[in-house]
Amino acid sequence: VGALASPHRIRILAALVAGGRQYVSQLARDVGLSRPLLQLHLRKLEEAGLVTSRLELSEDGKALSYFEAAD
Repeated sequence: VGALASPHRIRILAALVAGGRQYVSQLARDVGLSRPLLQLHLRKLEEAGLVTSRLELSEDGKALSYFEAAD
């Protein structure tokens, strides 16, 4: 099954293309998925080379996972 076989993954990728880099919690709200389900789909998209991720620290020291569409 291809990475874009799921309508959820198509919506996730479209949200990242349209909105640019987003952190997981915001992206989950934008596409209407739980964070665990979103993480599962993001992993599939990342394995396929369609999105990239980066862990960053916020000003208050929280680790945030950011995702964006790959070039």
